[in-house]
Amino acid sequence: MIISIASGKGGTGKTTVATNLAVSVASDVQLLDCDVEEPNAHLFINPVIEAEKTVYTPVPQIDEEKCTFCKKCAENCPSGSLESGNKEQIRGVFKWQSNMETCYQHWVKLGTDCAICMAVCPYSKPSSFYHSIVRFFSGRNAIARRLAFYMDDVFYTKNPRHTQKPGWFSKEQ
Repeated sequence: MIISIASGKGGTGKTTVATNLAVSVASDVQLLDCDVEEPNAHLFINPVIEAEKTVYTPVPQIDEEKCTFCKKCAENCPSGSLESGNKEQIRGVFKWQSNMETCYQHWVKLGTDCAICMAVCPYSKPSSFYHSIVRFFSGRNAIARRLAFYMDDVFYTKNPRHTQKPGWFSKEQ
């Protein structure tokens, strides 16, 4: 039997529930704490750690110089959680403000994340040969950058399909 507890807002008790389930089953249990910011299930139980492995998650590198005029993320955000005005200085870094609460409320309504902001971002495309060429030229020439944004709309659409609630996310079941 595999029991998985995942994808909840911070501080809702996922680790507490997971560790209590692990202790209540009490035989041949494997507990994997994949919390990105604070994996701390070991604080609740006295585990026998058989193996430890550092895991890395690739984080997209945003070139702040390029991310200045597109604002596709804000235009397409179904919850209106992303600002489309000027950048603000937040903790010493200039960036667009986002309303995490309305974003999360939208996730709850959908039953999953929508990720439209990431889907429409021209800089979130895969690292293929063609995309590497586009990045090379658009990073060096303003006209090439404008052309790349136009072609991004042609190939990937300017307004992507919004994520629908998954079939399994139903109160009737």
